[in-house]
Amino acid sequence: MLTIDGLASGIDTTKIVEGLLEIQQKQIDQFESRKTKTGVQQASFSGLESRLLSLRNDLSKLTTSGGSVFRNRSATSSDESLVQVAASSNAPVGSYQIKVNQLAQSHQVATQGFDDPGSLITEGDLTLQVGSGAATTITIDSSNNTLQGLVDSINRSDAGVSAVLINDGSASPYRLMLTAEATGAANDIRITNGLGATAGSATQPQFDLGNAIQDPLDANVTLGSGAGAITVNSSTNHVENVVPGVTLNLLGADPAKAININVTQNSDATIESAQAFVESYNNLMSYIDSQARFTAETEDAGPLLGNRAVIRIQDDLRLLLTESIGGLNPSLNRLTAAGFSLDDKGQLSLDETRLRDLVEGRVEGVDSDDVARLFALGADSDTSGVSFVFGSSRTAEGEVQVDITSAATTAVLTAGSALAGSTVIDGTNNTLDVDIDGANAVITLAAGTYTQQELADQLQIQLNSHQDLRGRQLEVSLDGGALRIESLTIGSASEIQINSGTALTALGLSGGESARGQDVVGKFIVNGEEELATGRGNLLVGNSENRYTADLQVRASLAASQLVSGPEATLNVTRGVASRLDQLINEFVDPVNGRIKSENDRFDDQIESIDESIERLKAQFEAQQESLLAQFVSLESTISELQNTGNFLASQLGGISLLNNKR
Repeated sequence: MLTIDGLASGIDTTKIVEGLLEIQQKQIDQFESRKTKTGVQQASFSGLESRLLSLRNDLSKLTTSGGSVFRNRSATSSDESLVQVAASSNAPVGSYQIKVNQLAQSHQVATQGFDDPGSLITEGDLTLQVGSGAATTITIDSSNNTLQGLVDSINRSDAGVSAVLINDGSASPYRLMLTAEATGAANDIRITNGLGATAGSATQPQFDLGNAIQDPLDANVTLGSGAGAITVNSSTNHVENVVPGVTLNLLGADPAKAININVTQNSDATIESAQAFVESYNNLMSYIDSQARFTAETEDAGPLLGNRAVIRIQDDLRLLLTESIGGLNPSLNRLTAAGFSLDDKGQLSLDETRLRDLVEGRVEGVDSDDVARLFALGADSDTSGVSFVFGSSRTAEGEVQVDITSAATTAVLTAGSALAGSTVIDGTNNTLDVDIDGANAVITLAAGTYTQQELADQLQIQLNSHQDLRGRQLEVSLDGGALRIESLTIGSASEIQINSGTALTALGLSGGESARGQDVVGKFIVNGEEELATGRGNLLVGNSENRYTADLQVRASLAASQLVSGPEATLNVTRGVASRLDQLINEFVDPVNGRIKSENDRFDDQIESIDESIERLKAQFEAQQESLLAQFVSLESTISELQNTGNFLASQLGGISLLNNKR
């Protein structure tokens, strides 16, 4: 700032101007203080948003009824030296008795004895095949014509067998033993020995298939102990779905010993998720309390004291926790019935024992499904072939009618010609090029003579085991003697295309045949209002624009013969506490219309308005300052002129006085 500071007058003009403008500066300082306070409030409010998002994250495992936290199962075996057991989420809770009569084992065969691993063997071809798998030919020549060379060649061939030398301690102790990699009675080792006859120092290895070291066997398990006990065979010792969802790992056999398998609801995941919810909720409530506090003794106030938006958010969250939910089991339709309680400070606590008893079915009239629906979005259906799968925060509660107009189907292709009564498959008619569910594969049928059923079985084995068709499952059967091929994928993704191959004629095919499945077609009806839905396989999904059924997913497993005129099922959609909280938080943090967005916009508007006021005051301040300075400059100039005039007059008067004195 330009200063003149009494050049003529001797007045401290800087101090006078600052004094005259002190009021305006105080106004600017007040606005700066308001801006700082508003910034602190906005930062505090941002802390609220982050804790709301944290709570929503901790709720995520509780918001879906099909979630694993409500479906965890534990399984135990009374004798883990014989059977180890695991259970998936769909395993029914209960106790089961089994007996392991026999373990699955691999086929093992061996050759005659040789003097040492370097013993010469005859040259030629050795063809190995395990069960109905592909045959592998191993060529023996001068590069590998020793016993050890044969072992190494077999192990490098990926023939489905492993080879090892066994020393039996005899005069010619080294015997080559083959072990099928796959267990089971059907996986016997088959050998076509094209090696030359013994001659000179080279010996032809002879595999004694008639006297196996170990016969191929299926595992054999009996479920139950009564007259109607069920016996199950398995090609492996990893036995699945003897009890749905239960996997048995067989380690030993004892037909005389009954083993108890117990499947129970595992409540640990539910308890862990519920505790995370409690901690996150309490953290949010404590934060709000600290930011909106007022301490009378110290008159200390939090930055959000009196903020209505914050108080409404807190009140809405607390109110939701105390509500009862219609459409649920009356014994479990509010959080307090599940062991949750609020203290006088609004903090939430959990009685773990109560919740665990509910989840594990120790409370009469309540099961784990009731617990799931207390927390999550779910729905009951009055038709077994139509079931709720999923919904989002946009899916409304209430009754939803499901009208299926076309059932989902799989791709089914039937050959144009029946199979011969007996078909010989060899190297001239053993390949088939197919597309299955969008993937291409060229399969090779195993050589042999087949009945119609055996050829269908062989085709199914090769299709389902081909590495290029992993994840796809096909079923091959007979329809009037003709092959019927079905992709078990459901809907429009289910596709079969026959391209080419040397096996076409033998299989009754001509090439170019195709079939495709169909997605389910239907709609939802709410309060008489139809809402569109899209089929994805057997899932019917509500369009995102729907008023009531947005994102609703329903699995329709009905066959075409089960469809009726009008709705096939009615769902009663309910939203549990966790799901309602998730929906409420979504409303709070919605980036377009949420309360958090509105409040942040209000803070931004306040800061912008304050900045504008400050800029306006500063402009006025500078204008007034310049005006005052101009006035003081004018004053100093006037005084200076008066001083000059005075000096001039004084000088003139002085001159006149001298003249008078001389006279």
